[in-house]
Amino acid sequence: MRKKIVFAFIGLVLLSFKSSLTALGNDISMTETRAVWVDKSDMYKGKEYLSEMFDKLARANFNKVYLPVMYKGKVIYKGSKYLPEDNLAANIDVDLLKWMIAEAHKRGLQVDAWPEYGFYMYHTPKADNDKSRGYVLDKNPELTALDIDGKPYLHHPQWGDYYSLCPGNPESHKILIDIFSEIITRYDFDGINLDRIRYPSKNFCFCGYCRKHFKDDTGFELNKEGLVNGNTLDAFYRWRKEQLNKFMKKLSSAIRQMKP
Repeated sequence: MRKKIVFAFIGLVLLSFKSSLTALGNDISMTETRAVWVDKSDMYKGKEYLSEMFDKLARANFNKVYLPVMYKGKVIYKGSKYLPEDNLAANIDVDLLKWMIAEAHKRGLQVDAWPEYGFYMYHTPKADNDKSRGYVLDKNPELTALDIDGKPYLHHPQWGDYYSLCPGNPESHKILIDIFSEIITRYDFDGINLDRIRYPSKNFCFCGYCRKHFKDDTGFELNKEGLVNGNTLDAFYRWRKEQLNKFMKKLSSAIRQMKP
């Protein structure tokens, strides 16, 4: 009789291949990653629940978990230099991340940090009823990504409104790099699983920084009229990719210097 393994815990399963260079040469080893993203709601269900979850994952031949560390402009641990602590985490006596990483490692599971919100710094069900843009953007409103009509948030019909840092601004890059560096140097993570390292949609970003630097770099005006022109639109999409690539290069260099 065939048996089923049922997971009360839920996340998405990732089946992928991870390449790693050997220390002494150019040989590449391929390791299959069998992983789940741990939902933030599961983080606060107690040690017994979490221990059982790790046991089930290990028995089912998973080899990695992604733990949420940052969402809605907050972090899950105490004493961050850059972001406030999540309200639920404030009620936990133990350092939950440290404990979970140790428990996962005991079972042979690798653990990656998962800063779920990436460039997104705040979420609210309805922006019209909430004047905040979150801790970071309330302090730095000029870093808010704007859409083509100047609206400072992305609306999702099911979940509400999301505010994002401008993905092209080097000041936005510095903020995320500081946060991510703090996370991976404070805890014994094996890696970092990036999320939402993107522009909110094809209609972002039209903030002052992007308008100026897009014109400086390409010669094209960044406005509605200009984007009717196919050459301007193509240049805009290429320019956005370049800004994200610049961020990734800076992030990779910073993290590898701190934690080779």
